[in-house]
Amino acid sequence: MKHFTSMKTIRNLTCAVALSTTFFAPGLSYAATPSADDIDAQIQAQQKILAELNTKKSTAENQRLARQMDDLSKQIDDLKNRKSYDAKGAIEALATQLADLQDQMRDQDANQEKLTDAIDKLNKLTEQQKKQESSFRTSGYNYQQTYSGPTSGYLVNPGPNRTVGYTQDAQNAQGNSTMVFRYAENQLYKIYCRTGYLTDIALHKGEKVNFVGGGDTSAWKLSSTTVDGTPHIYIKPVVAANTTNLIITTDKRSYQLIVTTSDWYNPMVRWTYDKEDEQNILLQQKKDAETITSSMSATSMEKLHFDYDIKVKGDKKYQPATVFDDGEKTVIKFKKMPKVLPALFIKERGHKSVSLANFKQKDDCYLLDRLVSTAELRFSDSDIVTISRK
Repeated sequence: MKHFTSMKTIRNLTCAVALSTTFFAPGLSYAATPSADDIDAQIQAQQKILAELNTKKSTAENQRLARQMDDLSKQIDDLKNRKSYDAKGAIEALATQLADLQDQMRDQDANQEKLTDAIDKLNKLTEQQKKQESSFRTSGYNYQQTYSGPTSGYLVNPGPNRTVGYTQDAQNAQGNSTMVFRYAENQLYKIYCRTGYLTDIALHKGEKVNFVGGGDTSAWKLSSTTVDGTPHIYIKPVVAANTTNLIITTDKRSYQLIVTTSDWYNPMVRWTYDKEDEQNILLQQKKDAETITSSMSATSMEKLHFDYDIKVKGDKKYQPATVFDDGEKTVIKFKKMPKVLPALFIKERGHKSVSLANFKQKDDCYLLDRLVSTAELRFSDSDIVTISRK
């Protein structure tokens, strides 16, 4: 007779498999304290305990179900032989119970198959982990950080451990005009070139190139220039099949490249610089946050003119927070810059018609390099703000 397991045993085993998957899944962090032999011994011991419990419980469950089925079969046969008693209803009820027991037996059989599959998955994960550990030991790296290993042909982003170097490969940039690497120390950058074509390598704006050299410069043509403060290195292979390294050093950083010929190429290559890019954004935000009156000619608050009449036709949310000037320039400040910028029209003194005006936008303001007698902000045909200087 087949051995079956209870649902409780299945749930327990599922938890065990989930925990084992978390421990052995490749690419996840794990502690290197226990040895591989200790881990194997623990797994084998747990599997043995599970098998013994499963055998005991499934045997007892099978015996219980078999006894119930035998009792029901006897009751049905006994009722069929009693001619003086209408046993139709009782027989149907017992037959229903018997069918339920048969369904339970089938469920036990399905659960037994699930248990077998779960054990097989656990064994496969164990073997996979053994192979991965063996590969890591052979390579000589200490992989205690999260890293699933490079897949051939795909970009590998720098990991958090700055003492370990990786190669960022531009192979996944086929079809793109620009390959963007993420700059980090101790990195190699592999790019692809093609005979008869130039590859443009753009460095960070403001850098000054100190040195450009390669392992086989006779097979590669190198030239450089600077465009708007950004240094560019141009490389082109001379021979059809060649691979070498290229080193570029500047006054701020060093670039280690592997260049190789291919039937396709990277037309343009550049880098992003995490920390420095963030600092530049913060500096720009700081400049934008400067007072809007910094470029105005007023030397004191007494020279600023705030006496403007503001009338709103339509939605009141378009009303400016304030309007003022310094005698030369006019500022229209909104509470929050509208998503759709309104057109600005001005009306000259002595003229009935209005004309479209030029302005600069900064923060939540419209800046005009002139004084205006009357101006209109037109958001739509029904939403118009009229501004008049008193």
